[in-house]
Amino acid sequence: MKKIKLITFILSLSISGLSSAQTRTKTNLQELEELSLIKEDDTPAELKNKYYRIPYTIKNGDTFSGIIKKFVKLNSLIDGNTQMVQKTIKNNPNIASWDNLKAGEDIFLYVSPVYIDKSKISFYLDNLKKKPFKMAKFQAKIDKRFNSSLFYMASYGQFTQQNATLGSINFIEASPISMGGSISYFPKKSLLGVSGSAYYSYLLPPSSNISTTKVDIPGEVGFNVYGEYDLVDYNFNIYGGVDYERFTTFDLETTQVENRIALNENSIFYATVGITNVFNYFNKTFLTKVSLSRSVSSTISTQATTSPAPYEGMKYLFYVNTKLTKKVFAHSLLKIHQMNASDDLTTVRFGVGIGYSL
Repeated sequence: MKKIKLITFILSLSISGLSSAQTRTKTNLQELEELSLIKEDDTPAELKNKYYRIPYTIKNGDTFSGIIKKFVKLNSLIDGNTQMVQKTIKNNPNIASWDNLKAGEDIFLYVSPVYIDKSKISFYLDNLKKKPFKMAKFQAKIDKRFNSSLFYMASYGQFTQQNATLGSINFIEASPISMGGSISYFPKKSLLGVSGSAYYSYLLPPSSNISTTKVDIPGEVGFNVYGEYDLVDYNFNIYGGVDYERFTTFDLETTQVENRIALNENSIFYATVGITNVFNYFNKTFLTKVSLSRSVSSTISTQATTSPAPYEGMKYLFYVNTKLTKKVFAHSLLKIHQMNASDDLTTVRFGVGIGYSL
């Protein structure tokens, strides 16, 4: 959790925004003394964990406490541990420092019903309608509407092919070099965007339980194209589209029956859905992606004398990255296949690497 300066809205802090005491029947201090302080514990049970979500564009000189004071009652007692403050911080991971806000940044404030001053917010929202608030949460984390990057990754993969009659093959596919690139485009006034990436992995000759002889295999190729949509109310981005992979497996029947090694090259298209989340941890911003893919089209090119059936099944992916500098990021992935044909295929691949944002 990010550290922020303690913010408390009571007495003298609340007086600064009011008109001069000389022009009023009672002084501001007298008015405040007649008010009982509103505390978080005063929230009725039916209103707990309920908030007004207010869009706000930061202006020059704004502070976190000053912004919140624009929407809460004069006698509100709020500090850095108040739940609405913590929720606001959690749901705006694009803000690097709440103690040093930058003009032009867009945020959502989460204000508890027990604190909110409806006259203040009505006036604010009336003015907001004249100048619509434009924000996509995940766009706010991106410096430009069009983004591109290049990346490197090294990975280790464990493959298992199994057939109840023919037995099984276990083999390792290691890739010391995977190179690729990614692009994304988010229109300025839309929560919709598009993204895509492509890669090539050089593979070392695999080691297996069937032979001490290592066989050269072609590299692995993949690409994807996705449409994306920001669910700003839930702090998530959802995406869906098409994935393609070309990878190599052994032909189990040829290996076990003919006692020779034959390779199958699998080309598979998938329908993919996934979610993206960005969060802060120990003052670092992490982007995570989780996706689920189902094969929709599969072909196979084989060295075998028979014609093996192409694989069908599922692919699961978990991905995370974090910036090391403004341009350089570190990233990691875990990819799992569970597929079926004449044999059952299970793969687990783990990779780590670095990338550069163009």
